[in-house]
Amino acid sequence: MGEHLDPELLAELEVIMEEEFPTLLETFLADAQKHYQQIGSTWRNDDLDGLRRSAHSLKGSSANIGAGALAELCSTLEAQAHARETGSTEACIRLLSRELEAVCAEIRTRLTAA
Repeated sequence: MGEHLDPELLAELEVIMEEEFPTLLETFLADAQKHYQQIGSTWRNDDLDGLRRSAHSLKGSSANIGAGALAELCSTLEAQAHARETGSTEACIRLLSRELEAVCAEIRTRLTAA
């Protein structure tokens, strides 16, 4: 696959979920965009609790589909918001945006190949 998704985990999910696997990927695409928008909105509104919750949600769904680097960035963002240490939060959000874009591109490629 690519460097942003765990191919072994995706293969396992595809076997387990069978014909529902594309739905899982499509749901991730929609939900991830929603969570990312919430991350941006809560950051702009100085809502660190909302930022923490949104990062936590995206972290879980990212881990579930094997997007480890994305989940790790979300974990960092979640910890920063929880600790209210936001000196590098904006940079982390930029990195998260790039990683999310790469993960979504790989998922779309996988969906069109199916």
